[in-house]
Order: sequence, then structure tokens, then C-alpha cells
Amino acid sequence: MFENELRDHLNERAQVVTSAETISGVLVAVTESTATVRVAQYPGYGGAEDVTVRLETIAYVRFFV
Repeated sequence: MFENELRDHLNERAQVVTSAETISGVLVAVTESTATVRVAQYPGYGGAEDVTVRLETIAYVRFFV
């Protein structure tokens, strides 16, 4: 299933694309219904932010090695 494929790439740089947005960062968690990507904040504004996306809304995912 899709979530199992995503789990194989945990802690890798990824770009998650939906019809509404593109999220780039590190894939940090995957459940049966969601994927969470840790995105960097703008320089000077502190740490990172986790963005959770429902799997059903994902059009495709790119991984960067």
C-alpha cells in the first residue's frame, strides 16, 4: 500500500505534491491516513515546523538522494 512505500523513505528529503500545495522537507512520520513532513522555517525565525497531509490528497511524492 501507499503508506508502506512512504515508510520505506522515512527521514529522507521529500517533496509532497497535492492539488493545493507543494511541501518540501524531511518525511518524519507516516500513518494509515497521513504523512508528516518537517519543513524548515525561514532563516532567522527559529526551528522547523511539521506539516501533516492526508494521504488521499497526495498527487505524488518525490524523494531526493
